[in-house]
Amino acid sequence: MVPLKPGEGGPTILIRHFVGASPGSTDVRRTLRRLCHELVTGAGLTAELPEDPEKLRVAFAEILQQASAQKRVVILLDAINQFDPTTQLAGWSWLPEELPATARIILSTVSVVSDQETVQSPKSEVQSPVDALRRRRIPPKEIALGPLTAGDGEAIIREFLHRYRKSMTVDQCAALLAKADAGTPLYLLVALEELRTLGTYEEITDRIAQLPPDTRSLFTWILKRLEDDDGFRDASGRKIGPELVSRLSPCWAQAGMA
Repeated sequence: MVPLKPGEGGPTILIRHFVGASPGSTDVRRTLRRLCHELVTGAGLTAELPEDPEKLRVAFAEILQQASAQKRVVILLDAINQFDPTTQLAGWSWLPEELPATARIILSTVSVVSDQETVQSPKSEVQSPVDALRRRRIPPKEIALGPLTAGDGEAIIREFLHRYRKSMTVDQCAALLAKADAGTPLYLLVALEELRTLGTYEEITDRIAQLPPDTRSLFTWILKRLEDDDGFRDASGRKIGPELVSRLSPCWAQAGMA
């Protein structure tokens, strides 16, 4: 693909979709309708969005073409491996192989199918999005993303602390970066969100030591901490931590964190 040139196509329509972040976000048809709606609104187009999945697939390609004639278009689809394989429009027939010159679609995915995804659909029907997309007539360009380097992690910590006017010692930063999953942005940012609520050196040091080393365990640990937090009470003074956590858990399960 030829890189977009500054100013090419006018202003940019940027659409972000995080698969699994909310109920319905794993449904391809609903996602496609949302993308069409965002394109129509962002480019000032007039178009009817069909309900029929096949007609919607055709409409998406047409609307993308029309919107790209008005503005640059960048669509980010994160965690496409979490799309529901059992819904209509499953597979990748809805994703155009050839894009307008002023449009880009950026996909992120893991390279292998998870156990959870295999359970949701028979193993014979589940394949990695990477494998499926590589078989296309025009496969997309691949960029492999490895774990964060030590420098990347330090930069994230530094910028995060600067944003909230917080500070950590060199030893505290090193202890956090020594966690097994500190090479993933999600783990690092969630851990930092936990730490930024604390005020003293001792509290931060103790909390870093308490944080589980991997992302899944970290989320479980946070839910348990919130559940036991004595500060969550309603107007009558009743402790409501467990009730709040019970409402949060399905959302995190939908995002693949349960």
